[in-house]
Amino acid sequence: RPFPLERSSDGSGLAETSFVLPDVVIREENGQLIAEVVESRRFYLRLNPLYQELAQSAARQQQDISAEEREHLSTFVTRARLFLTDLRQRRETIRRIAEFLIDRQEAFLRHGVRHLGALTRAEVAAALGVHESTVSRATANKYVQIPNEEMVPFSHFFTASLSVKDVIQELIANETAPLTDQDIVEILRGRGLDVARRTVTKYRGQLGILPSTLR
Repeated sequence: RPFPLERSSDGSGLAETSFVLPDVVIREENGQLIAEVVESRRFYLRLNPLYQELAQSAARQQQDISAEEREHLSTFVTRARLFLTDLRQRRETIRRIAEFLIDRQEAFLRHGVRHLGALTRAEVAAALGVHESTVSRATANKYVQIPNEEMVPFSHFFTASLSVKDVIQELIANETAPLTDQDIVEILRGRGLDVARRTVTKYRGQLGILPSTLR
C-alpha cells in the first residue's frame, strides 16, 4: 500500500500492510544458478521428544498407561509424523520444480523477461514424474526471488506472453509516430515473433496502453 496510514475499508482502524516474501530464492554462486527453499530456514518443526518416548514405551508396554492413553499416543504421534513427512515432501517438490525451472528458463533468469521461453506446468510434471495438479498446488500463490533480486510469482515462468508484452511496451515507448496494432504485428514478425493482430490488441489492452488513434 503506497499510503501506510490509509484506513481499512470497513473503518475499523488502520489498514494492515502486507508484504510478499520469497518462497524460493534463486541466486548465482560461482557462475551456477542454485535454488533455496526459504521455508526450511523460516521455521523448524519436530515431534516433541517426550511424546516420541512415551509412544515408544507404550508400544513396548513399558509404561503403566491405560488402553485409551495408548491409543491416544499412537494416533496423534502417527498423525504428527505424517504431517512432518508431508511438509518435507512439499519442500522437496518445490525444490525440484525450482531446479527444473533453472534448467529450462536460465536465459530468463540471467537476461530478463525478453528471454522467457514457453513452458507449461504439464511439461514440468512430466519431467518430475508427478501429476500436473501437484505442480499447480506446489507453486500456487508462491514467489521466487530471481538473481537480479526481483520478486516474481511462480506463474511468471509459465507465461511466455510476458516476453511479447515486453517487446510491445518497448516499441510503443520508443515510437516517433503512433504505431497501429498492424504495424506492431509487422515489426514483431520481422523479429521472428508470429503474433496475430487481435493478440497484439489484447496484450496492449492488458498493458493499459491506448490505441494509436488516442496516443
